[in-house]
Amino acid sequence: MFHRAIAQGWGLAGRRSLSRYVTRKHPHLELNSIASAANQPRSSMAFEEVFSTATVERCLPHSNVDDTVALDAYSESVCGVYEKAAAAVVSISVSRKPPIGSGFFVSSTGLCLTNSVTLPAHNTENNGQFLLTTNDGVEMPATLVGTDPATDCAVLQISNFTGQFGTLQLSTGEGDPRVRVGQLAVSIGNPLGLGGATVSAGVVSQAARTLKSQDGPSIDNVIQSDVALNPGSAGGPMLDTRGKVIGITTTVVPGPAATSFAVAAATIEWVLSDIVQYGEVRRGSIGAAGATRIVPSTLHQLLAPGQKTAVEVVQVQSHGAAEQAGISTADLIIAMNGIPIHSMGDLFRQLSTTSTGTDASITVVRGDVVSNIDVFFA
Repeated sequence: MFHRAIAQGWGLAGRRSLSRYVTRKHPHLELNSIASAANQPRSSMAFEEVFSTATVERCLPHSNVDDTVALDAYSESVCGVYEKAAAAVVSISVSRKPPIGSGFFVSSTGLCLTNSVTLPAHNTENNGQFLLTTNDGVEMPATLVGTDPATDCAVLQISNFTGQFGTLQLSTGEGDPRVRVGQLAVSIGNPLGLGGATVSAGVVSQAARTLKSQDGPSIDNVIQSDVALNPGSAGGPMLDTRGKVIGITTTVVPGPAATSFAVAAATIEWVLSDIVQYGEVRRGSIGAAGATRIVPSTLHQLLAPGQKTAVEVVQVQSHGAAEQAGISTADLIIAMNGIPIHSMGDLFRQLSTTSTGTDASITVVRGDVVSNIDVFFA
């Protein structure tokens, strides 16, 4: 069912490509009905009637398949994302020196997201001032708002931003689809310092990695893809075919040349909120290192409804809050203050609301026994 897959899998651009091909090869079919159906939702009667398996296979028999229709749809998808998003992507430099990375505007107030890994080394030499250059060559001074090395995120601010370059929307809203393994991913950045935004595309290889960064801490909710990521592209957006940001590309996690990574939009959202509000991400220190793990099905009855992952404690700091409370290596943290913990991101969010001098109830699974442990944050 190759052509039905094209019609239903490539969205509006793919359906339009298919409709043009069908009408060109089979002019006896009614052009208006096909063109109209190409613009309808996949679930509509018009779409199903015109692009039914029988109709498509009759028009395009397997013995004479023209695969350019798939290539056209792929190209249109990537081109469409670039045309929609490139204006909001900038290169970042110190004074007039070569670019140190990429970034993108995320708010009408002039907030720009980028990586944190390259900024601290340049922050002191230029008093926290950076230069942003748009795809059209417009230069704007920017000030560092804050960084979060634990997630490799940083926020810059430009003044007098009127939104003329556009802003990109994070794919975290109600109704936004989750990132799926195999979906198309598009990365825009400013590689090699050559000027002008460039685009590369590929697929999501894995949607929720927990990987160790070059500096030591684990980064949770990392998207792995085969999208090419050249020097200078890091800090730019990774987008879906709607042009929404599914992640921010990063080089802080080392990997093979054909592999790239992006910190997921769900992580970016709360990190951005904390940095804008406090200038940093505030986290209570539990005195332990952890990683997101899939919980064996034999233990699912101990979890919240629908919960399948938790945080495994992989290291306990000597004399830290976790050790003093009795939390041990290999414990699974499944909740904090009654709120389910699915990932390190969930744990970070809960810790960020915990002040020193207060207690928190952490629910752990040890073996097959659930315990509620009170942890005091000194």
